[in-house]
Amino acid sequence: MLAPLGSRARARSAPLAQYQDGDSKLIIYGNRATTAIPYYLCGSRLTSTDVVKDLGVTINCHLQFSGHVNSIVGKAHSRAYLIRKCFVSRNPPLLKRAFNTYIRPLLEYASPVWSPQYNYLVDKVESVQRRFTKRLPGYSTLDYPTRLISLEQCNLEKRRIVHDLVLAYKIVLDLLMFRRQSFYTTK
Repeated sequence: MLAPLGSRARARSAPLAQYQDGDSKLIIYGNRATTAIPYYLCGSRLTSTDVVKDLGVTINCHLQFSGHVNSIVGKAHSRAYLIRKCFVSRNPPLLKRAFNTYIRPLLEYASPVWSPQYNYLVDKVESVQRRFTKRLPGYSTLDYPTRLISLEQCNLEKRRIVHDLVLAYKIVLDLLMFRRQSFYTTK
């Protein structure tokens, strides 16, 4: 009986054997962003931080994603500038396809996690597509909704809502790799 318990303990600690100093950070959520209590993992003290990046999404100790939104919007504006600078063609359908291929995935990655709740952040994300479509030849005089209709595009906020609904659908129908019963119960 002791041998199986020992093998289970080794199997459970195997991922920790790959831990290296400096790989992990400690973030405390809430009003007390700093703590005097030291935390350890595999004998190494964890360094405390106010901002952490996990799977490409940046979050701060107040559970806000404004830093993430600022980061992706900056990268998206840079990519939009490069597309306008590097593409010789000024064909709007081609530039629209370049936007959808190189910029939109950056703005939509993991959006059900970080989708902005404040209007100023929604506008900031939308500003990337608004500016890009305004600089397309023949579209500078049109207002933003008209440009989107003409280009057969949807605004980014509606696309985030669709991503949220798809995720909710998958959760309700148990199409994901986690048990929904551990998150909520139905009556």
